Amino acid sequence: MSARLGLFFLVLGLVVYGGYIVYVLIIGDDSSLFFKVSFVAIFVGSAILFSSVLRQRIRDRKTDRYKDVQA
Repeated sequence: MSARLGLFFLVLGLVVYGGYIVYVLIIGDDSSLFFKVSFVAIFVGSAILFSSVLRQRIRDRKTDRYKDVQA
């Protein structure tokens, strides 16, 4: 229970912090085009990697021989 609550607050904080960074870098006029493009590239690359790992884990979960093994 407490681990899920901690994870929830961690993700919530990261989303708020990430939203602020997106606002400052993308919408703000103070950042150069280089920083805006590099931030978008890092964000898109991370999203692609995360989605590919998630798809692979979901696909492998169906045939995992050890998913019912208890420690």
